[in-house]
Amino acid sequence: MQRLTQAARGGQQALPFALLLLALATTFLFGGDRGHLYKDQLADHATADHMSVAKNLSAEHGFVGFKRQVINADGSRAYELYNRFPPLGHALIKFAMLPFPDDFSAQLFAARMLMLAFNAAAAALAFFALSRLLNDRWTALAATLLAFASSSALYFNDMVATDGAIGLFGAMLAFHGMALAAT
Repeated sequence: MQRLTQAARGGQQALPFALLLLALATTFLFGGDRGHLYKDQLADHATADHMSVAKNLSAEHGFVGFKRQVINADGSRAYELYNRFPPLGHALIKFAMLPFPDDFSAQLFAARMLMLAFNAAAAALAFFALSRLLNDRWTALAATLLAFASSSALYFNDMVATDGAIGLFGAMLAFHGMALAAT
C-alpha cells in the first residue's frame, strides 16, 4: 500500500509538468500553418530583416550580417549592415532554413518552428525555476502559463527575430541559473 501511495505522489508531482508540455505542444500544433507572412507591419518587417540577415550570414562577409546589398554606379558593392545582435541567433535561423534553399515558405515555417522551440524551452525553464523557488509545482504552472499566454508573449513567440523567443530563452536561462544558485 505504501508503494502505491508513493507512486501516486510521484504522478501528482509530474502532472503539472505534463500539463505544461501539453500546453506547449499546442503552440507547435497551431503554429504549423504559418508558412506565410502576416498582415502586420512590425512582425513582417522584423521577420524579413532577421531572415535576410540569417540568409546572408557567411564567412565570405566575415559573419557580419547584412539586410541588403547595393551595387553602386561604379560597380562597387555596398552593404546595409545589421549588427545589433551577436551572430549566434542568426546562425541558428540560417541553420533552420538550410534544408529549403529555394522555398521561402518552408524557410519561414522552419524558422518559426525554431522560434516556437525557443519559446517552449523558455517556458520550461521558467516553470523549473519557479518550482524550485516556490516549492509548489501547481503555482509554478499557473504563473508560467499566465506569463506565456500574455498578449506580448503570444505576439513574439513565433516572430523570426533574435530579440524575441531567443532573447526570452536567454533571460529565462539566466533566471533559472539564479534560482539554482538561490536554493
